[in-house]
Amino acid sequence: MARRIFFASPEYSAGDLELIDSLLLRLEVVTQGRLKGSDLFVPHLNVGDYDVDVPAQQWVDKCLAALKEADIVVCVLNGRQADDGTAYFLGVAHALGKYTIGYLSERRQLPHPALLNACTVNVYGGAKELGAALLEGLARVGPQA
Repeated sequence: MARRIFFASPEYSAGDLELIDSLLLRLEVVTQGRLKGSDLFVPHLNVGDYDVDVPAQQWVDKCLAALKEADIVVCVLNGRQADDGTAYFLGVAHALGKYTIGYLSERRQLPHPALLNACTVNVYGGAKELGAALLEGLARVGPQA
């Protein structure tokens, strides 16, 4: 069974989608392909857009099932405050005791930093740091079964 990474992020605008695509490509480069073999789940790529490609309830059910199976959860926290869906997945991941890390491409003060720090291992500001944290998290999870 692959080690699963759940990638929670805003997906509402072209800019959000561009950031996700760019970040996924940069992670592949900075980890020198070492994330290959991990099952990466990105909701809009693996399920589609809710209420466009799939009904909202089906989207939520598929995402929660993937989140429950995940070993690591990455939450993209860009924007004035964390996206509602990302914050929801962050809370669920924390409640499930998942190894959760944050990513913030913008250097700014996080809203509710104590709350975010309580729910994540750390928040990283670059793809290189995030890639290293993902590899560390995968090492903690252990080898693929």
